[in-house]
Order: sequence, then C-alpha cells, then structure tokens
Amino acid sequence: MNISLPAVRAAAMAALFILVPISAHALFEDVDARRSLLDLRKQVNELSSRIDAKLDALQQGVDSKLQPLGARIDSKADTKALLKLSEEIDKLRLEIAALRGQIEVVSNDIVNTQRRQKDFYTDLDQRMRTLDQKQAALDTRQSNAEAKQNSFEARQSTIENKQGSIEFKLANMDQKRVDAAGSDGLAAPVATDEPMSEQRTYDLALTQFKAQNFRAAAQGFTDFLKRFPDSTNLSQGYFWLGSSYYAMQDCVNAIPAFQTVITRFTNSQRAPDAMLSMAECQSDMKDKTAARQTLNNLIKRFPSSAAAKTGKERLAELK
Repeated sequence: MNISLPAVRAAAMAALFILVPISAHALFEDVDARRSLLDLRKQVNELSSRIDAKLDALQQGVDSKLQPLGARIDSKADTKALLKLSEEIDKLRLEIAALRGQIEVVSNDIVNTQRRQKDFYTDLDQRMRTLDQKQAALDTRQSNAEAKQNSFEARQSTIENKQGSIEFKLANMDQKRVDAAGSDGLAAPVATDEPMSEQRTYDLALTQFKAQNFRAAAQGFTDFLKRFPDSTNLSQGYFWLGSSYYAMQDCVNAIPAFQTVITRFTNSQRAPDAMLSMAECQSDMKDKTAARQTLNNLIKRFPSSAAAKTGKERLAELK
C-alpha cells in the first residue's frame, strides 16, 4: 500500500482541528439542542472510525515495508531508515492516543450536557405547573370578587330604588298636606321654601328615571311641570318626561313631550336629543315619512350636534 507518513500525520492533525472547535461548555437550552447533540455525536463517531481506519492502514503499511527490509537488515542505511520509521510510528501513536483522549472528553461533555438539559426542562415543567396552579387560584378569587361586586351593586340599586320611592311618596305627602292646609284656610309655606321644594321634586323624579322606575319617573316629572311652570328646568322636565314614556314604549305620550321641547325651547341643549328621540318614536310607530322629516330637520337645525351625527346614521337606515 502507498500510504505515506506525512499523509497519516495530516489526517490525524485534521482530526484534532475538527475536535478543538467543539465547545463542551455550551449549554443547549433551546429547540435545536437535540439536533446539535446528535450532530456532535455523529462527528465523534465518524472521527473515531476514521482514526481506526488510518491506524489499520498504517499498520499494514509498516508491515509491508518491514518485510523487504528484513533481508537488508545488515545494511547501515537501512537500519537508520528503520529507526526513523519506528520513531515516526511511535510519534503517530502518541498523537492518536491524544485524539482518543479528546474523543473521551467530548463524549463525557455530551453526557453531561444531556443531563443538564434534562434537569433544566424538568425544573421548567415544575415551575410552569406551579404558575398554572397559582393562575387558576387567582382566576377563582377574581371570579368570586366579581360575583360579590355584582351582588353588592344589585343590592345598592335595590336600596336606591326603595329610597327613591320613599322620598317620592314623602314629597307627595308633603304636597297633600300643603294642599289640605290651603283648603282649610291655613297659611301657605313662605315663598323662600319653593325653590328647595322645586329642586327636590325634580331630583326625585330624575332619581326614579335613573333607577329605571320609569312609571314613577313619569309621575314625578308630570307633578314637577304642573307645580313649577316657571322653573328654569322646564325644558329638562319635558325631555325627561318624554324619555320616561318612551322607555315604557308609550310613544303616544312621549311625542307631545318631545314636541314641547322642540317648539317652546328651541335653543335648549335638549332640543337636538328631543328631535332624535321623537324620530325614534315615529319610526317605532311605523311612520317612516314623519321620522325622516324629523331627522332632516335635526340635521339642518343642529348640524354640529352629536344627535345630528346619530340622526344621519338613522336616516341612512330608514332609506
């Protein structure tokens, strides 16, 4: 066989250079860890096979060269060549032993890396399970808190409704006493008490509306408009009266209240809302012609109002 020692040495050194860049301290903690480990193991196996093959070839080459030299062993030149060849073989064997040591180190690093990777994912899985349990407990607490909050709000709304009803009844009782005192010839309350009574009546009716007691609200605003025809909240009173009727789907009584706001209180801030609500009533009553006319008037008279913007959308739907 024609295998030269420099070629064998070059192969061994190349194997050493291949092993050196393999860093055992790199920790694989991502999705490519398994692929990297498999590639590294494949390289080690291939290198080991190549070293064994080169060693076998070298041994065969040495044996083949020693046979023809046996007959010329007495020659001084041949003896020197043989000694030199023996030294080269010993040196190459040392280099091969070093390479095998490198292979053992790399193999051990692979095992340690796999162990650290397994420990890492085991710890990560335990932490994820702990977090899931804490999140579940937190969700349960939040759900219970929301349930308690809803229950509290429902109770508070019920209390406010009852309180509004009681105050409204008390206001009616006070008015009945005043009316009874007037019929008996007793002195009527002084004029300074009327503004407070006016505001209280209005606030009670508005409280009933906000509590969705629309029938009681309609009664309250009707009483307010009857008792205080010169109130500064007159436009508001008519608007909320119409809104109370509209909430009860009583458009027959709602439209006149809205119409009063539109015609008597043209510059009121409630006029655009009253026109929009009246158009809704007309649409619910299947009078689309009147509803379109009201919406067109709303857009024309109050073009920059929020009600006009909504009116344009409703007008497009009616067409």
